[in-house]
Amino acid sequence: MKKISLILLLATSTLFSKETSFFNTAQLAQWREMEECVTEVRDGRGMPIDDQIKDLVIVLNLLGIKTSQSCEGHLNWGLPFPWVEFCPWEDITKLDAQKEKVLEKIAEIESEIARLENEQPGSDLEELFNKWEIQCQENSMIFQQIHELQCKSEKKMWDLLDEFYGSRDNYNIHSLVVRDWRVFPLGGEWKGRYTGKDIEKNLSSYRKEMDAFKEFLIKKYASLNQ
Repeated sequence: MKKISLILLLATSTLFSKETSFFNTAQLAQWREMEECVTEVRDGRGMPIDDQIKDLVIVLNLLGIKTSQSCEGHLNWGLPFPWVEFCPWEDITKLDAQKEKVLEKIAEIESEIARLENEQPGSDLEELFNKWEIQCQENSMIFQQIHELQCKSEKKMWDLLDEFYGSRDNYNIHSLVVRDWRVFPLGGEWKGRYTGKDIEKNLSSYRKEMDAFKEFLIKKYASLNQ
């Protein structure tokens, strides 16, 4: 009975391939659960995650990299290359809210200092300047937290890419890179250089590179807890 259930689970998965044969029962169940979650995701236009990027999104989340947006790349709209974003928006939103409050306090103090300098020349402003300095330090600390959060998140992805590419150092336009919480082909930064058939050709190559990365990650996930 257990064997039949395992076969049925494989057959209904998006990954009915040789890679899934290495999954243990727990991993198959985790994949299935994550697949259901990802399938329910919709973007601002009410569209689901693109089919050609979906499995990469699933395995990244299973490996502990929480994704936030993605696209398989399109010729007629959006960007002509695939990408996956893994920005921790919940944490960033909280820090941004804290930063806004601090900036408001800084603006209030600066306004009060300007008023006193205009209406009461020679006033003792030391206390206000001390408050202003404290708020500026708080603002710098929040900025540093955001920076450290970005570095920590991006390092996880860079580590996977380093493992994927190994000792290969001959990067080309199809090679995957990380910028601003996104993983995408290096050629995406130079998209303005290409036109017509070159864009279409590049998109095909970019997708193949993403697929290769996905397959690598699936095997990595399968190797865990073996």
